[in-house]
Amino acid sequence: MTNNKPKTNINPNLNKSVAQQSLELSTSVPEVIAHRLSQFMFAGYQPNEEHHEEFNLMWSEKSDAFVESWQAMADQASIVNQEIFSSMVKAMFTPWWEMNKLEVCTPKKMNMAALSIINKGLEPIHAKTTSNAKRLKKR
Repeated sequence: MTNNKPKTNINPNLNKSVAQQSLELSTSVPEVIAHRLSQFMFAGYQPNEEHHEEFNLMWSEKSDAFVESWQAMADQASIVNQEIFSSMVKAMFTPWWEMNKLEVCTPKKMNMAALSIINKGLEPIHAKTTSNAKRLKKR
């Protein structure tokens, strides 16, 4: 029996990318919130058309990022679940004397799979937030 490697794109440096995205989010989110709160303050009780556009953009970007994030996590979870099921089926039909050659679901692999799901969920939120921070800095 051949030793098949998993087909997911689970990156061994995933911890770093999740940590890096989290760090960048921790710096860009307060910038965006501060800028948007100041816009709310300066708009007052009668915001102009530019303020209306920015406020509508703010709400639509949040909902878009939320939906994209959940969809990406669901897609990645589906890939991971298919791999787990595939390894279980292979284990069921592998003779006992060849079990040591089999790729099994170790805790490390399961941790990497969970991190890949988290990473996929952070990507859209990270992209929207950092682009907002850059865009709002120019104003």
